[in-house]
Amino acid sequence: MLNITPRNVLSPRFQRLAVRYGDREYRSAYRSTQLATALATQIRALRGTRTQAQLAEMLDTTQSVISRLENENYGKFRLETLINIADKLDVELVVRFVNFPTFVELTGEVEESDLAPIGFDELISNRRIPEVVTPESTITGPSESDDRPSLGPVFTPLLPSQPNEILEADTNPAN
Repeated sequence: MLNITPRNVLSPRFQRLAVRYGDREYRSAYRSTQLATALATQIRALRGTRTQAQLAEMLDTTQSVISRLENENYGKFRLETLINIADKLDVELVVRFVNFPTFVELTGEVEESDLAPIGFDELISNRRIPEVVTPESTITGPSESDDRPSLGPVFTPLLPSQPNEILEADTNPAN
């Protein structure tokens, strides 16, 4: 039994698409168009105020490649290219297969701020990392001697202090 629980299952968009999605050709065309448009729009947003040539230089490519990537009719994105963009702009990339309701939810209206996420270093420097709570970490706010305004908890990296700690933790049954 199919369990569909996304928030927008009853939305007019979901209902309209559900009817047309019965046609496999329509599904394929809609999926391709949505993905190409979303990626092109997001790459353009990630460029921000830079020129295509400036972004191309950052990504070790050419302006014509950036122009193609920003063209929603192009649609030939390589995973390697997307990973390179994420790496050079210090943002994350998520690629996953999902069911129809999730696809409709994820391709719905997107906040402008979600199109151009802030890079990790900027998040850290601006103390904009959300609170992370794990049994192994302790998150604390600024000390009382800190005269900066508090922007929430301080990010505590969850990385070992020595590279060998990873190997030891994986091979030590006591951990």
